[in-house]
Amino acid sequence: MTISEKIKEDEWHLYEILRHPILFGEFYRNLDDPKEEFEYSQYQKLYLGDFNNYVSLCCGRAVGKTLTLTDFILWLMINNFFVGDYIVYTVPNKVHLEPVFFNIVRMLRTNPLLKNFIEPKRGINASDFTVTLLNNSHLRCRIAGTSGTGTNVVGLHAPVVIIDEAGFYPWGTWQELQPTLNSWQEGFKMWVSGVPTGLRENNVLFFVDERSDAYSHHQTSAHENPRYTADDEVRNIKQYGGIDSEDYIHFVLGRHGSPTFAVFDRRLMQIETYATYRTNISGVDIESKQEMITKLASIPRISDKVDAVFMGVDLGYTEPTSIMILYEKNDIIKEHARINLSKVKYPIQEEIIDYLDSRYNPFIIGMDTGNEQGVAQHLTEDEKYLHKNYASRLVPVKFGAWLVIGTDQDGNELKVKIKPHAVTLLQEYTNTHRIVYASTDLDLVTELERMTYTKTAVGDIVYKTLTPKGGKRGEDHNTSAMLCAVYAYHLAVEGFFKSQKPDLLSVVRWI
Repeated sequence: MTISEKIKEDEWHLYEILRHPILFGEFYRNLDDPKEEFEYSQYQKLYLGDFNNYVSLCCGRAVGKTLTLTDFILWLMINNFFVGDYIVYTVPNKVHLEPVFFNIVRMLRTNPLLKNFIEPKRGINASDFTVTLLNNSHLRCRIAGTSGTGTNVVGLHAPVVIIDEAGFYPWGTWQELQPTLNSWQEGFKMWVSGVPTGLRENNVLFFVDERSDAYSHHQTSAHENPRYTADDEVRNIKQYGGIDSEDYIHFVLGRHGSPTFAVFDRRLMQIETYATYRTNISGVDIESKQEMITKLASIPRISDKVDAVFMGVDLGYTEPTSIMILYEKNDIIKEHARINLSKVKYPIQEEIIDYLDSRYNPFIIGMDTGNEQGVAQHLTEDEKYLHKNYASRLVPVKFGAWLVIGTDQDGNELKVKIKPHAVTLLQEYTNTHRIVYASTDLDLVTELERMTYTKTAVGDIVYKTLTPKGGKRGEDHNTSAMLCAVYAYHLAVEGFFKSQKPDLLSVVRWI
C-alpha cells in the first residue's frame, strides 16, 4: 500500500502558525497590510504565551490590552480547542464589552484569512453578543450588569473564562463566576485583566494581582509600549496632574497606588422593588420648553399619603443637570423620580425646576450652586417667583464651603466642610436603611458605588467618582443631587418633631 501525501509542506507550516498564539496574530494581521509589518510588543508576547491556568494582567491605559484580548479570543475560536464547549468573555458593563466584541466582528468580516471562518449573515449576533464560526466554535459575551449579583453569569459552564476591566467587576458576580469555570478540563484558563482603580477591599483586579498566589502576574505600564511617545508623556502628566498623582499612577504606570476606599457598599444598602421614574431631556433634540414640560408631565404625581417631599438639584449644561425628587413616609425615604437635563439652557432649567416645584410641592430644595449661582438667585429674587417663597425653601449648597455647627467652651466656632458632612449624612442614611433604593434605578446605586475617597498626607479627605472606562473624573451628577437633597433635608428636619413644621427660614439663614 502506497503512502500518499495529504498535507503539503506549506499547508503544514500554516497549520503550525495558526496553532501558535503569537504567530497566529502576527500572521493574520500582516495579511491586512503587508507593507506595514505588525509585531507584538514583548509584554504582549509574554501574555499570549502564558499557558498557566490562571493569568492576570494589571496595566495602564493604551498598552494594547484590547488588541491582545481580541487576538487571544480569535486564536481560541479558529483552533476550536474545546470542541462542543464555548468561550466566555465577561465585563462589568456594555461600554466595556463593545471594543473587544466589535474588534472581533470587524476582523472576522474583513480579514482575508479570518472571513473564511464565518458565515456573515448568521454567525454574528450583535444583540446577544455571540459569535459562532463554521467550525462550530462559539463565543458568549456577558456583562455583569448593575444588579451586583451573579444573575447574568449563573448557568454558564466553560473551559475558558476571560474577565476584562476587572477593577470595576462586581465582587458578588465574581464569586458567582468561579463555579462556571470547568477547571476539570485539561487546558482550562481564567484570564483577568484591567486597569487599577486604587480600590482594595472586594476588588477583583487587586485580588488577582496582589493577593492571589494562584495567578501568574503580568504588570505593564504605558512606558513599555514602543508606540508611547514623549508627547504622550507630556500630555498625560498635564492631564493627570503630575507623575505623583493617583490618576497617573493608575492610568500610566498601571499600579494600584495609595489605598482608595469605597464610600458606599451595595451590601449595606436596602434595595427594594417600587415604582420610580427616570427621564432624560436633551436640549439638542428638544428645543421647546413646552415640549420638555409636556414630557415631564408624564411622570405621575406623588400620593398625598406621604409625609414630605423634597428635591436635590445638581446644575450643569455640558455636564447634565440632575434633579432628584424624593419623598418620606414613616421615616423612610424613597426615590420618586430622577430627571437629567443635557444641554438645556439655564433660563429653561429655571422654569423646569419651578414647574416641578408646583407639581410636587417639596418643602425643601437643595441646590448645588458651586458653578452656577444664577438659577438659585433668580428663583429667590425675581418678582415672578416671589409668591413661591423660594427664599425660605431653597438651600444653596457650596460643597467647598464651611458649615458652622456650633461653638466650643471658649466661644470659638466649630466648622466642618460641607462636602464631607453631606457625604457622611448620605452614607449614614444609606447604611441605616433610612433611604431605601429602587431596584428599578440601579444606575443610581452603581454611580454611588463608584464614589471613592482617599486621605492626603495632612488628613484631608479627597472624593472622586471613578469612571466606568477610566479617566480623570467620573459622572457624579446624580450623587451630587442626592447629597444636596439629603443635606437640605437634614438641616430642615433634624431636631424638629415630625408633627411640627420646622422654621425653614431660620435654618436657611443659619447656613
